[in-house]
Amino acid sequence: MDRTERLHDQLALSSSSADQSDLPRPRSPTVSNLICSVQTGCYLDLKRVYFALRNTEYNPKRTNAVIFRLQDPSVTAIIYEKGRVLITSAQSEAEARLAGKKIIRLLQLSVHPEANFCNFKVESLMANGDVCHPIRLEELAKANPAYASYEPEVFSGLVWQSIKPYARVLIWVTGSVSINGQVSQAEVQEVFRKIVELVRPFRS
Repeated sequence: MDRTERLHDQLALSSSSADQSDLPRPRSPTVSNLICSVQTGCYLDLKRVYFALRNTEYNPKRTNAVIFRLQDPSVTAIIYEKGRVLITSAQSEAEARLAGKKIIRLLQLSVHPEANFCNFKVESLMANGDVCHPIRLEELAKANPAYASYEPEVFSGLVWQSIKPYARVLIWVTGSVSINGQVSQAEVQEVFRKIVELVRPFRS
């Protein structure tokens, strides 16, 4: 290899390194909605619960559950007859756990003193992040037909579904990413790292 060729290779390597260093730093996802469940350990009289608690909705013709809105922390709870309470709109596991304990306490003080706080579980969470660069969604979808679905005339985002780990990810042309279906922040971060690497070749 002569001197000119070596110089050309060095310039190409330098250019490649510069391109990598120019990549914007991704913004790690933060939880925007946590869905958790807790068991009361007893059957609940939904009609009595509806009349005993404030900020409730109950329409047994539509769904056999009481919808209860707790103010602090601000969450929505779906209370089922068999004793299951589904908590949505929490911002963290600690907030959801606190909300669950408050709801159980309200049930104890109103109509079901036998209710207990049992089997708290994170069902799923939604987190939002940003790879911080625009993405060529059509090319990304064509390169990954087994995992990507992109129909811009129906929905403006690309839907990405992976198996290991399972995730349903919405990817937007701006670089915004919404991750659904995980049960821990660690899983969310793992999925996000893979998405960052996945979309990098399709930066526009």
